[in-house]
Amino acid sequence: QILLENCFKHNRMSATNPLHISIYTIENEYICVKNNIQPKFTQTIPSGYGLKNIRQRYELLGVIDDPIVISKDEESFEVKLKLI
Repeated sequence: QILLENCFKHNRMSATNPLHISIYTIENEYICVKNNIQPKFTQTIPSGYGLKNIRQRYELLGVIDDPIVISKDEESFEVKLKLI
């Protein structure tokens, strides 16, 4: 849920420029949330609390080996969460 909220928080969307969000799994190891990047016109400084919160939850569960993998390029932003 946090990852989907981040998609809407950090990107703009319209009928002519929709926000595309993909949710899928990779080899039963990760669940992935990927979206196209369309920055809002008025940028807010990212707090990082959402991803930090997720990382802390994994630590509490004892998952320390690559619980979160974040990748970004000019077109998309993707977060992979380890399935436990």
